[in-house]
Amino acid sequence: MSTQYEQQKDTYKLVEKLASKSFKKEHVLLKYLVKNIVNMKEFDITGGRIWELEPETASYKLVYQYGEVKRIPNGYTIAIAEHPILPRLIKERTVLNYETDPVLREKGIEIYSVTGVGDVIRLKTGKYYKYALGFNAPEILQSFYETLNIINSVVNIALKSLGAQQKQHKIEKDILKASEIQRSLQPDHKLQFHDYDIYGLCLSAHYVGGDYFDYILHSVDEEERLSVLVSDAAASGLPAATQALFVSGAIRMGSTFTPSISKFMSKLNNLIYE
Repeated sequence: MSTQYEQQKDTYKLVEKLASKSFKKEHVLLKYLVKNIVNMKEFDITGGRIWELEPETASYKLVYQYGEVKRIPNGYTIAIAEHPILPRLIKERTVLNYETDPVLREKGIEIYSVTGVGDVIRLKTGKYYKYALGFNAPEILQSFYETLNIINSVVNIALKSLGAQQKQHKIEKDILKASEIQRSLQPDHKLQFHDYDIYGLCLSAHYVGGDYFDYILHSVDEEERLSVLVSDAAASGLPAATQALFVSGAIRMGSTFTPSISKFMSKLNNLIYE
């Protein structure tokens, strides 16, 4: 459990850097992200790559690679038609899979996790993210998969913010980032649990804040249970929204390891305090 919280602390630090650091280009932001994720020792990630969509050829082109793996040829492309995992990113955002491409397998990539970020581009065959970030390791832990989902939200926010800055310099960056973070935390407003229809809606008094709610489904002794979480960060604006993002990720991950509410809240409070 302590290792999981150490991972969450490192993730929070990375999220904070992404939310506060100023990037001038998309590639600079994504390279910074890939390097930091590969260098996080807790996850034992051996390599990371940035793939950029090429609409003309319906393929993804390798634009950056980092880590202790054999070098993939510069400009190597993978066809969307030959990789059915790529269309799934629009709905699932992050996917875990075994590598099937012969060139990538020859470079030592066997199991990987890929997440889609950036603008959504429509092609004849469907919708695709502008970028796909792939990470490989001897074993992809569930905790890394969950962390990548959290980081995915922040990266998309940062990329949208970067685009907004280039088009409209008058937009307040903190408000834009924080409002997107807050919206990304909210689940679907409707949930059906056995005979119960549950509805939730979160409207901040101001533009942004640390208010959020969530539904957490889990099992205890083979009994399916539902927890409804309502939270309010003491801070305001971007710091509150960032803190809420971190806490929501810690709660989702921690709830799978600690069935006891009292023990879980104690560890969560210690983590936030530190």
